[in-house]
Amino acid sequence: MPDKLTNDARSIARREILSQRRKLSLQETKDAGLKILSILREHEFFRQKRVVASYIAVRGEVDTGSINSWLLKNGHTLALPVVDPVQDGEMSFYKAEPETVFTKGR
Repeated sequence: MPDKLTNDARSIARREILSQRRKLSLQETKDAGLKILSILREHEFFRQKRVVASYIAVRGEVDTGSINSWLLKNGHTLALPVVDPVQDGEMSFYKAEPETVFTKGR
């Protein structure tokens, strides 16, 4: 069994990964999202309507815009995380609709 990472090692690894992710161009994150979408569209799991949790990309994350749009257009229920502005760190998932307007949070 591999040794567990210490909290310090985990923090260092997270910082390095975040640093690498932030170096990606907008086009690279968009291309990655489109590549994922092409896989999802063909996957048997998505042939039935599902509740799917996703996110809205920030800070160099893979662009999920095309994925989220496709899910909504194809009858899936899209659940997106919302961080509670009062209860620090509390996160809930909410159903998104095509007309949902989002505001930037954490």
